[in-house]
Amino acid sequence: MFKYLLAGILCVLSACSVFRAAPTPKPLNFTEDRLASLRARAVLIEVDCEDDDDDTGGTGAIIDRHRVLTALHVLDNIDGCLVTGELESGEVVELDLIKISKKYDLALAITENDLGLSTPFAKSVSLGEPVTCIGYPVDLMEDSRERKLNVAMGFISSDNIETDGVEYLRVSSPIYFGHSGSACYNTRGEIVGVADLLASAPLLFPPVPYDGAYYLVRFDHVREFLKIDPPARPKADPPVKVN
Repeated sequence: MFKYLLAGILCVLSACSVFRAAPTPKPLNFTEDRLASLRARAVLIEVDCEDDDDDTGGTGAIIDRHRVLTALHVLDNIDGCLVTGELESGEVVELDLIKISKKYDLALAITENDLGLSTPFAKSVSLGEPVTCIGYPVDLMEDSRERKLNVAMGFISSDNIETDGVEYLRVSSPIYFGHSGSACYNTRGEIVGVADLLASAPLLFPPVPYDGAYYLVRFDHVREFLKIDPPARPKADPPVKVN
């Protein structure tokens, strides 16, 4: 009897030893100039459908002079709808969907306007690394549900959450409705991921995060998505599905 008890204790101890220690958060070292530069890259996406009173939208991120990256569910079922992007400056540009990935829930849109910016992508991340996610969440405290620019800071708490073959980063940055599609950046101004989903308590509306967990599509999945260039084609053609 004693040997079974001892074996059980050793098993528990050995199992505990495989867990990584919780990362020690690093200082939030985002300078004022850096934050101003990142805010300018956030795009308020609006989807206006004539036959639908329930217009939708989310956030996008400028990745170069003519392209905006966002989450696919922000631009889902937009046939016959006008999609626009409002910049921090107040300028509004028309967006056309050119490429999608259902696997990674990513979408790429293009505009004829010159956005005048480009954004690098991270090549690696580390646990405890500070990040900031910049987007336009819905203000649930106001009846108008107005969406205002929001800067959400936090840390990378896990770098390998996997589901359905897709790896996510888990961050402590508070991400809410309307943040979907927003880019999250490291202190060097590089995109580490795209805000995609949150873990929420069931049967509550609006859903309330129950574990402080917010999930980003990893930078390497985004880079993979972007490197497959769609062929040139007329503006009216449907977007290219890459996976």
